[in-house]
Amino acid sequence: MLALIRLFWDICTFQRGPQDTPHSTFLFASLLLIKLVIEFAMFFIPDGNGATLPLSIILPYLLADTVSSLGVIYLVLWLHGYASRGLQTITATLGVDIVLGLAQLPFKFLASTAGNQTNMLALFYLGSMVIFIWELAVYSNLFRHALSTSIFRAGGYALLLFILNIYVNYQMIPVTG
Repeated sequence: MLALIRLFWDICTFQRGPQDTPHSTFLFASLLLIKLVIEFAMFFIPDGNGATLPLSIILPYLLADTVSSLGVIYLVLWLHGYASRGLQTITATLGVDIVLGLAQLPFKFLASTAGNQTNMLALFYLGSMVIFIWELAVYSNLFRHALSTSIFRAGGYALLLFILNIYVNYQMIPVTG
């Protein structure tokens, strides 16, 4: 277990790539479940107004976001002739999502307790932006290794994936105002 935690931390710090992830459907399924539980729990952290989303919004969103993200990753690999790297790459992205999701938790709690304190909210947004940039860089590195391509092309695929995630979020989660 400690070796897996170290592996995903090393991937997040650009020391390893998806090729170092074990080729295991059990590991994939386990990480998928852990990722969904963490994301599900994050939706129950109240926003600054003390509100949370109902299950009727959370569950379809988590399903759509997960299926579309993993589907696009596999599709990109398949289109480039690297479908055999699919399981390892998707497993690596799930591990990365878990690590960065846990890194996001303190900022999510900070936002829920900030109220109208602008300095606390600024810290939340700054932390969230740093994690977003880190995640974009890690995904670029994952695509670079999985596709054996340049960091620029890999960054384009990572950006495409984030645009898709934002679109799914925009379509499925209501904006409160």
